Amino acid sequence: MPGFQVNTMLEIEGSFYTIIEVNPKEPTLLKILNLSDNNAKPVEFDIAEAIQHDVQYRVVQSCERDVVMDFITLPEKVKKEAEEKYQKVINVRQFKKELFDKRLKDVKGKLAHYCKGLGFSLATYYNYEKRLAEKNDAKQALVRKARTDKGVATRLNKEVVEIMDKIANKHLDDELIEKISYSYQILESTIKRRNLDEEKQLEVPSHKTFWLYLHELKLKRARTREGKLSQNEQNLWDKWYNNIFSKAGWPLEWVLIDHHVFDLQIVDPISRERIGRPWVTLLFDAYTRYAIGYYISMDRPSANSAQLALAHAIFPKSRSWLEKMGCKNGYDGYGTPFNLTLDNAWEFSAKSLVSLTKELKAYGTHSIEPTWRPPYKARRGALIERFFGTLETGLVHKMPGTTKSNPFLRGEYNSEANACFLIEDVERLVTRFIVDYYHQVPRQELDGLTPAEKWTYGVQKKFNGQPSFPTSSYVEKTFRVLETKARKVSEHGISFKGLHFGAPQLNNYYKPRNEPGSRPELYLRYDPKDLSAVSVFYEGRYICDAECKQFRTDSGGIRHYSLSMLDRIKEIMKQRRIKALTSSVIHEIADEIMALSEQRKSEQGNIAASVDKGQNSKKTTKKEAIKLDKFLAKKNARNIKGELSNDEENYFSGGA
Repeated sequence: MPGFQVNTMLEIEGSFYTIIEVNPKEPTLLKILNLSDNNAKPVEFDIAEAIQHDVQYRVVQSCERDVVMDFITLPEKVKKEAEEKYQKVINVRQFKKELFDKRLKDVKGKLAHYCKGLGFSLATYYNYEKRLAEKNDAKQALVRKARTDKGVATRLNKEVVEIMDKIANKHLDDELIEKISYSYQILESTIKRRNLDEEKQLEVPSHKTFWLYLHELKLKRARTREGKLSQNEQNLWDKWYNNIFSKAGWPLEWVLIDHHVFDLQIVDPISRERIGRPWVTLLFDAYTRYAIGYYISMDRPSANSAQLALAHAIFPKSRSWLEKMGCKNGYDGYGTPFNLTLDNAWEFSAKSLVSLTKELKAYGTHSIEPTWRPPYKARRGALIERFFGTLETGLVHKMPGTTKSNPFLRGEYNSEANACFLIEDVERLVTRFIVDYYHQVPRQELDGLTPAEKWTYGVQKKFNGQPSFPTSSYVEKTFRVLETKARKVSEHGISFKGLHFGAPQLNNYYKPRNEPGSRPELYLRYDPKDLSAVSVFYEGRYICDAECKQFRTDSGGIRHYSLSMLDRIKEIMKQRRIKALTSSVIHEIADEIMALSEQRKSEQGNIAASVDKGQNSKKTTKKEAIKLDKFLAKKNARNIKGELSNDEENYFSGGA
């Protein structure tokens, strides 16, 4: 135990005292005075008793005395703020110790989440610890530093600012102002000439400072031209975006929707030739960073693709669909968004989409409030744009046939020669990437949680585990693709895409040709991925679902074919000079296509195995395997002149 002397400073339970008297008979019995209270009276302090009762105290080193005295003289508000910070640091230390004692995983993520609950970030905590270490863990290290430049508009010399203003006024509207280096040379030479004649020397600002000054000046002039109201609107938007949108309070509060074209070449299932790059329309939740729905196709973005993506986001995903996609985890994201932010693409302003967001309230859920982002402001959609970047670098850029994001990254890689994926393959692999990878990776902005965990937590807290979505039995049909041309009921039913659709309810809208008056005009909505039935509407009111007669089987069931499959069947019929689109013809050609699809899967698997295991006598490269794959595809295409479904999953799993 150290010997205590008069005027020695002690820190006891966070307060500072000075020793004014030491008992000569009992050196551990001291008389101390509280330095923080001007009206304080001397009190006795027994060191032995303090140790017995575990009272925290320490001797303040002489090198700390000045710092401590400065701290004591600070305003009470400043001292209280530093003490609160210090207590928070102590709490984090205790929590950190508990995590290490329990040997838990993801300590950093849990620590970040705990810090956020205390009102500061993990980086701030590390900063506090660094400052405390430099001051021997004294709380005065956490005192907020006063600004030295408060109230100062700029650090530049006023005379330098006047010179820059003259240069800007002379050249701002000139093309030369775009050449900043030229303008900077004028500034530099002007200041140097001035320094030759004047005793007080001026410092030449840096090139970056000059550029920032000109940039701000141009913005001010633009604001003046546009008017104060326009600038105020921009400020309000930025404030709204930063304070509300980027800090959504629960799932589905703010959802972004946007289109994106993949950096990937897709091949035709028949000729195996390149046919272009696929598009995705995706909805992204701001609170959970969860991709709640999307739609992938080869067609350019439209109101239909936006509606199909919205339907995929709103309604629960079936287990059978997840198994078809090959997902190992669940896809729990669904529900009606409260606010939907869109860019200014024309398809997002379509009346059909806007009216649909308002009409949802009549189908057992709330309406969606659409909000359009300002044009040419990509940063306003930064969350979803960042997701698209992750999707490209994490998946698409590793797939054969990728075009990369620019020619520099692509180099000499021949995207067209290496293309081998079908649109079905892209949909399956993108789904697996989102469900099994992206949603399962912890993210710093989610306090170390994964998007799936954040979604589960938010939905349970806000919606008691059940997000709101339309409960009407037929509302999902209103999201389907609208056939703009009106149809009339004939004796064969309704004709569409060369097929006949029928239902008992259509008899009420059938009128023989010899009867006077016109027949009612009906409108159809259909799902491009399943043409076995179409939804029939009359004057905006849903009537029924009409089944395709040609898709029926002899046993009374019905088979499900997509629009792309129907187009392939028609192409084969044209090559075989078959005119009647009957049930037997459709089923026969479809069976040939599907049988060949299984054969193609087997062949592709053998190729991938021979490449991976080195079973060929001549070592086969992956590029040669792709060429062989195309050769087999064309060979089989000549057999039936039809579709060759290409499943590259075995090959891709080894390459990506």
